[in-house]
Amino acid sequence: MRQVARRYALPDRFLLYVGRGNARKNIPGLLNAFVQLGEKNVQLILAGVGNLPKQHFGDIIKKHGMSGRVRFIGRVPDQDLPLLYALSCGFAYLSFAEGFGLPALEALASGVPVVVSDIDVMHEVCGNAALFVDPDDPAAIAASLRQVITDGALRRELRTRGLAQAAKFDWEYSFVKLVDLIVNLKASAL
Repeated sequence: MRQVARRYALPDRFLLYVGRGNARKNIPGLLNAFVQLGEKNVQLILAGVGNLPKQHFGDIIKKHGMSGRVRFIGRVPDQDLPLLYALSCGFAYLSFAEGFGLPALEALASGVPVVVSDIDVMHEVCGNAALFVDPDDPAAIAASLRQVITDGALRRELRTRGLAQAAKFDWEYSFVKLVDLIVNLKASAL
């Protein structure tokens, strides 16, 4: 873990985002919520496939004096991602729309408290293992991020729920569920 922390010059306490930087990912909403969070000893680390277009977000960062508290670390190799998640004190995924939301599932599997958009697909992926927020409400996002940073009991509960939820997505479990579904569909068609 220390090697990954050194490789990316990670602070002791940070919130994490992993994903692309396109408009539906709502990076400006995350940045605005981070401003409202007001936790001076917590940084925001944004990791992406390729380099996130930080020039698009630079105005928000500069306007609110967050240059030293928000960092873009670019693409992270797959082998480093589980440790990056595990080192964080929380994961935020505030998309307006998603096909699946794999980074949220990866965070759950790493035992990290997750704050996600209150959209259908995130409920399917995260079950009862995340805090759900309106992606258009920076104050609500900040409040949920504050909870995962400061509430130890909540962190432990979300970790337990997250690991259990992520276990539902392993291949063997999914295969058994798929076979059951096919058998039930076939039986109902007869």
